[in-house]
Amino acid sequence: MGLTAAEAGADPRAKTLAPEGLAGAEAPAGDATRAAHLLGRATALRASVGAPLPEGERGDVTRIEAAARAGSTEADSAGFAAGVGS
Repeated sequence: MGLTAAEAGADPRAKTLAPEGLAGAEAPAGDATRAAHLLGRATALRASVGAPLPEGERGDVTRIEAAARAGSTEADSAGFAAGVGS
């Protein structure tokens, strides 16, 4: 399922997993800003639907976040904030 399809669907879990998964591809590919934005978006979506990050998925998201931060600049912090605001 792609990001657009997940966002159009009714499954709140898919709506959060899709941007997290895409961030997992973007961070190691060198686009830390996009990864940060996607993680911020997923965080905001989780908050809006009352679906906290399950403990079993925390390791994946932490790994993705670390990869994004490794290639990060100050602009990437803005990307995370922008994601939270989107």
